[in-house]
Amino acid sequence: MSVAFLSSKFTQELPRRIHRRESNGLTIEVKQNSRYRWLTFANGIVQSAMSLEAPHELVLAYTHSMMAPLIFNPTPQRILCLGIGGGSLIRHFRHTLPEAEITAVDSSLEVIETARDYFQLPADGPNLHVATDDARTAIAHAVSQDLVLVDVFDEQGMPAWLASSGFFATCRRALSEQGILVLNLMPDDEAELAQFLSALRHEFLGRVLVTTLVDYRNVIVIALQEPPDELAVAALGSRAHALEKQLKLPLGRILRNICGVNVCHGGQLVI
Repeated sequence: MSVAFLSSKFTQELPRRIHRRESNGLTIEVKQNSRYRWLTFANGIVQSAMSLEAPHELVLAYTHSMMAPLIFNPTPQRILCLGIGGGSLIRHFRHTLPEAEITAVDSSLEVIETARDYFQLPADGPNLHVATDDARTAIAHAVSQDLVLVDVFDEQGMPAWLASSGFFATCRRALSEQGILVLNLMPDDEAELAQFLSALRHEFLGRVLVTTLVDYRNVIVIALQEPPDELAVAALGSRAHALEKQLKLPLGRILRNICGVNVCHGGQLVI
């Protein structure tokens, strides 16, 4: 979910609505122009967006930042997505990491059906399982995940349980030995963000990184099960540069943001 509302890429030409659905208290709309298609709820906030020319490419800035864990582990083998929206992360992973085993859940069947009908959500197969489920139930049953991505919102915004220490503990138990958790957050204020980070750092023994986005309320938070094998900024920069060309993502800029927002000392990222 992105809180930039409609950026210029969506408003530079008059969009047309191609789908509207109201069910179980949720209003889903799909709009598009000549280049992009996007999903919104009744609040008008863009939940997900897709390039019509290159559906596998990530469009929204917050989804770029959610790929930051790849700087530490470029080849996760088991991936769990909590929250589907228009399926942007799933399409991207199926294209860039075709051998990875991906599980994705969303609490709304209507959202999943919209993603399949309008956003090219891939069909289930040997390496992809999509299900209607509560994120808390799904994470409680997950094991040995190399990467868990949490992007869970509804028309009211971020659910209250997302900031609970119990949820963080369950996420940590679901990770593999070198697993990484990444969360898309939209805190109401600095105090709420500080409370969230305090609880997460307590659970992950301080191994938490924050990345911010210009002109967005979104804050992307990364929590690591164990310290990564590489913390030298120069080496991470080389890795990010190589991945940037491969994945067409601004990972070099994202790494610079991570180093600017978090603690670096003696050319090392401190976790």
